Amino acid sequence: MDWNVIINNFPLLLQGALVTVEITAMSVGCGFLIGLLVALAGLSRFTIVRLLSKCYVDIIRGTPLLVQIFLIYFALPMLTGQRVDPFIAAVTACSINSGAYVSEIFRAGIQSIDKGQMEAGRSLGLS
Repeated sequence: MDWNVIINNFPLLLQGALVTVEITAMSVGCGFLIGLLVALAGLSRFTIVRLLSKCYVDIIRGTPLLVQIFLIYFALPMLTGQRVDPFIAAVTACSINSGAYVSEIFRAGIQSIDKGQMEAGRSLGLS
């Protein structure tokens, strides 16, 4: 193994690691917001809203993240005629993917509250 390749390209590797951290931080933040909204939509009393939420979660969780990135980066420009910045495509795809997984975490957490706990909270004046 030639360590000179790694040593010579170390600044580029650090720059790539920094971009990865930026994409991750932005995607987690946006995914949190998307997940919260989708989870609340999944618990809605309106059937169409619940159905749209369920379809979004099933489709996004059912396809690999790499396929989603490719669709946003390669297929979206074919449909719109506008070039997509690679950084924006990565953040968008990772946010959408993260949002689907986070929404299931929120939904399961909300639905795991026992009926007695809900009644106890309401008796204390909580909404």
